Amino acid sequence: MSQFAYHPKATLYICNSCLECKKDRYENLVEKHKIQADEINIMRCLNKHSFLTLTLLSKLIKIPESVLREELNRLEEYGLVIRQYYKFDCEGEQKRSPVFYSMAEKLPFRFADEKENVKWNASLKMEEVMPILTWNLFYSILTRDIPRKNIQIQQQYRIGNLTVSGRLKLKDKKFFKGYSHCIVISVSDCALYNSKLPEDINRIYKYFDHPMEKRPWFLIICESSRQAAWLNEKIKKEVPAECGVYYITAIDLEAGENPFLCIQDIHFEDEDIVTKTLVMDDWY
Repeated sequence: MSQFAYHPKATLYICNSCLECKKDRYENLVEKHKIQADEINIMRCLNKHSFLTLTLLSKLIKIPESVLREELNRLEEYGLVIRQYYKFDCEGEQKRSPVFYSMAEKLPFRFADEKENVKWNASLKMEEVMPILTWNLFYSILTRDIPRKNIQIQQQYRIGNLTVSGRLKLKDKKFFKGYSHCIVISVSDCALYNSKLPEDINRIYKYFDHPMEKRPWFLIICESSRQAAWLNEKIKKEVPAECGVYYITAIDLEAGENPFLCIQDIHFEDEDIVTKTLVMDDWY
């Protein structure tokens, strides 16, 4: 099971004693040099990615976890950063998700490059958070393994009135128009949450049906191969065959592999799950 797995009836546990930093307190912290470049860098990264574990944040901003933990503890005490996790029952035993961080709901300042990412609130549902954490894991590996000149990544990408996890343009002369166009959708293992996925894929596919853009192929990040096979059954009934839909499991990502080495075709044959890993040259 992936570390960012969905569990029904999960409860958000908030670790903070302070949930808001008033403007006068923030100005006082800045004046006393308790908020400096490192703290701003941490908060900017959290704001950009919405939700991050200590390990993911450490990879993205390249600060050792031991140092970063102390910085986050201070920002938590100031009410600028929220530390939290989900509690849930698993076969009669109380368990919890990994601890993750986000910016507080109300901030005493605005980021210059602030976008409409998913914001924190005290009623945040697990099915909203886990796909974002999985996408951020995907993103951290992608930016590590693929040279920046070969890829363009747009996070929380708006397509009409839909928002997808990301849009990728893999650049190479071998591709028609010089790039391979990929829409990435990270999903939670919750049937109701995924019910509109085929409809959304169809809408996105049609959206790019004009000469200025290539039609995309789709990469669905799932928690497990069983979830992928279940979604594939639904998608193949409702999405045109020429629309390429493929899968990556969060479990593969957690092994730290380049995502383009573990793209799979996953489907049911009778009751068995059949997976076929696709050749990297097909994508990049």
